[in-house]
This record gives sequence, C-alpha cells and structure tokens, in this order.
Amino acid sequence: MEIYVKSRGFAQEEGYCWLPETPSILTLNRVSDCIQTESPSLVLGRYSGRLLLLVTGLEARGRTDFRDRTIRNSIAWVAEDSAAHEQQLRAIAVRALRTFLEEKQDGLDAEIDQAIPVGGPDGFTVNWELLKGLSASATLSSHPQKSDREREEHSTDKLGKNCDRTKETLATQLEQYGLPQRKGPLVVVTGIKSKDALIQAGVWRGLSKSVEEEDWTPVRERQDAPSSPGEAFQPEKKFNETATLVAGIVAIGMLFLGFLWF
Repeated sequence: MEIYVKSRGFAQEEGYCWLPETPSILTLNRVSDCIQTESPSLVLGRYSGRLLLLVTGLEARGRTDFRDRTIRNSIAWVAEDSAAHEQQLRAIAVRALRTFLEEKQDGLDAEIDQAIPVGGPDGFTVNWELLKGLSASATLSSHPQKSDREREEHSTDKLGKNCDRTKETLATQLEQYGLPQRKGPLVVVTGIKSKDALIQAGVWRGLSKSVEEEDWTPVRERQDAPSSPGEAFQPEKKFNETATLVAGIVAIGMLFLGFLWF
C-alpha cells in the first residue's frame, strides 16, 4: 500500500506539497473536483484497478504558517484493488468519519499530525513507519449477514446533508458493507459541494453541507454522468442534444411548408 502526505512548513516559500510526490491517481482522475479540499473531506473510490482513500483538511496541532493560519494536513492511501485492501481502507475511513464527528483529542487527525513533524527542505517531514503502522492496524469487526431487503437498500445510491447523524450512519454502513464494484468516487464527504456535482460524479454515498435534505435521499436519476472516472464532465451535452432535436423539427416543418407551397 502506498501512502502520500500533503502539508506545508512555516515559511512563505514552504508552501503546500505532497510527499514523496503528488499521487498520479488524484490528477489523472480529477479526484479533488469532488470535494472542498480545505474542509475536512473524504473520498473513497475505485480507479483502474486501484483503490483510493483520500482524507483532507485535517488541522495540524500547534503548527501554523507565516501568517499564523492553522496548517491543514491531507493524506492519501493507494492500494491494489482487492477485498483485503478494501476492508482496510474502509476501516480507516470509518475512523476518519468518527474523527470528523467527535473531534477527539486522540482521533485519527492527531495520529496523522504526530507523523508529520517540522523539518526538512519542505518545512515538514513524514514518519512513514508510524503511518504504515496506523494503516496496518485498521480492521473491521465481523457482522451478521444482511437480509435481501437490506442488501437492496444498500445498493441504492444516496445523498444527504453533511451532519453528525449522517456521518455516523455512513460509518456504520462502511463497517457492515463492501463497496459497489463500479469505478469512480464511491464515497464522498465534504463541505460545500452541490448536489448536482455529487450526482454527476456518480457517488454511491455522498454527504455535503450544500445538500438540503438531512435524511439520506435515494438518487433516482443521473444527469450526464461521465462514462469513465477520468472523463471531464460535460454539462453542455443535454443542451446540444436539445438543440439538435429542435433543429430537426424546424427542418421537417420547412419541408412540409414547401410541399404546401407547391
């Protein structure tokens, strides 16, 4: 499993950067488009045979930049798509969600920050062994088999408002169920992101502070969902299809009028 960390140092020239490098899975699939990265956010998804868990917006403890702004850490786990790795990343995601919920002093954010001490040419370094140990210790307890009705309910894509209650129910679902087998950002939890953007991204479970419904709401219909995770969204597609239809109707009408004239 690969681990990547994004943070910054104190000095102006020690800006935000990823170590050991920017994860290609983020840029190739435009993962950051799904979230408000400066807010505590989470993306769990499947991309071209790889699993990704991205957690952003975790406040550093006692570290600020040259303008006295609190530094925010981000971390990404990338692994081969397998049942064992999926379970491991789901377990970490559950911890992250409950850290967002409880804001505990000894939560996941504190453990990650402990692994990002000050120093080095970028203004921060990473204790990779500590992060590997944190990842390796993540496990899920076993749960009884679910009924057919519960499984059907689970398979339905849903969106809701990012609040404590929905984060807790999402954490419970990730404990009990595996992810859908399709590609793309499957679980998204973030700050300000529109409902339409989450629908268009094709998420299985999505929470945003911009969604009005406080209860989980089934997604009945998708609008112009991209055919692949890396494909750019095309909001103008529906407009183009409508324009083509109108042009066709006008052409038929003109032909009909022409026949009447002669």
